[in-house]
Parts: sequence; structure tokens; C-alpha cells
Amino acid sequence: MAHYASGRGLSQRQACALVGLARNSYAPPPGGGRGGLQPADAELVARLRALVQRHGGWGFWKYYYRLRKLRVVVNHKRVWRIYQLLNLQLVVKKH
Repeated sequence: MAHYASGRGLSQRQACALVGLARNSYAPPPGGGRGGLQPADAELVARLRALVQRHGGWGFWKYYYRLRKLRVVVNHKRVWRIYQLLNLQLVVKKH
């Protein structure tokens, strides 16, 4: 695919049409496709893991507000992304 785009001077749209490939199956997702942990998240991961180790039964929002109280000012969506990547979700047991 990249051969058509770079070798023949075609745009990505034209190259996908030539090959018969949907553009959204070739193009990376918006936002750069960040799926894993970033190096900039290392300090936040360490603090979150320390909280989880000390208070294992808390939920996401309790951790988030405790981080804010500790003056770690981050967006809740960023904390949620890391919380999910670390598999820290509490399992709700049904009786």
C-alpha cells in the first residue's frame, strides 16, 4: 500500500481506491493510535500503583480524587485510560 502512495505519487485515498481497500482499514486511528502506556505516564502509573497497593478496595473515582488531593493534576480521562491498561477495575460480584 505504501508502495503505491510513495512510489507513484498517489495520495492515500487514491492508493486505497486503486487497491480496493477501505481507507479506514489502512489509516491509523485518529490521535496517533496511542494504545499503550507512554513514557510520560511513568510517574502517574507509579503513584496510581502505590495507591492501589495501599487501598485495594477503592474504585476509580476515589483514586482519581486522591491523586488530585496529592496535587497530581491530570485529566480524569488520562487516569481512566491508565487505570484500564493496568487492569485495575474492581470485579463486582453478583449474589
